[in-house]
Amino acid sequence: MAGYKITQDVFTSKINILIYGDPGAGKTYLAGTAQDVPEMQNVHFFNIDGGLMTLASRGGDITATDIHSVDDLEREFFKVANHDPEYSGVKTVVIDNISELLTLALEEATTREFAARVKKNKNYSIDEVYLEDYSVAGKKLARILRGFRDLPLNVIYLAHKKDKMRKGTNTLEASTPNLTDKLCVAVCGYMDFVGYLYTADEQVEHNGQYQTVMHRYLLTQPMNNYVAKIRNDIVAERLGAFIQDPTFTKIYDAYKGI
Repeated sequence: MAGYKITQDVFTSKINILIYGDPGAGKTYLAGTAQDVPEMQNVHFFNIDGGLMTLASRGGDITATDIHSVDDLEREFFKVANHDPEYSGVKTVVIDNISELLTLALEEATTREFAARVKKNKNYSIDEVYLEDYSVAGKKLARILRGFRDLPLNVIYLAHKKDKMRKGTNTLEASTPNLTDKLCVAVCGYMDFVGYLYTADEQVEHNGQYQTVMHRYLLTQPMNNYVAKIRNDIVAERLGAFIQDPTFTKIYDAYKGI
C-alpha cells in the first residue's frame, strides 16, 4: 500500500462539514451557497427534510433527489461512488438532514420488527422504539455517512440541534447535533468541520435611528457547551471563532488561503 506525505493540501483538498442548528436558522440556505463557489459546483442535495423551498429563488442551479428511506440513500451512495452518469459533474453532495434520516431509520426498524413483537405482546405499538432499534439504526447510518465522507467530493451534512439538560435540573449540559449520543460522537468524529448555525437580532444605527437587523452566525469552535470544531488549525485561525453571515465562499477561501 502506497503512503503519502502529510501536508496541508491533503486536508484542504475537499470540505467535509456538519452544520447543525434550530429549524429556520438557515442551514439549507447556507449549504446552497456552495453552488456559488466554482470549485464546489455542481451541488446535489439528498432531500430528506423537505425544506428545499429556500433554494427555489436561486433559479434552478442546484439539483436534488428526494430520499424516503435509508435504503434510498444507500442506493444513491453507490451510484455516486460508482460514477453513475446521473451524478456526472457533481462535486458537492448535501444530506439534508441527518436528524430526519435517523428518524427514518428508526421507523424502518420498528416496522421490520412489528410482526414479531406483536406476537410477543399484543399491545405493542409500532411507535415504541426499543434500545436495540437505536443500535441497529445507528450502525447503519454510521456506515453510510462514513461512506459519503470518504468520497472524493465535498460533503455537507445538515442536522437539527439537540439540547441536553443535566439530569434533574434546568441546566444546559450540551448542545449537539440531534442524533443518538453514540452516533453524534461518531459522525462529529468523521468530519473535519462541525459548526453551529444560529441567528441573532442586533440593533444598528442608521441616520440617527436604530433598527433591528438579523444576522446569522456559524460557530466554529466550542463555546458555552455548544459542540463545534475545525480540525485544521490554519483554517480555524483564518475563520476565527465564528463567521458572521456565513457563506461557502468565505469557508472555501479560508481553506485555500485566499
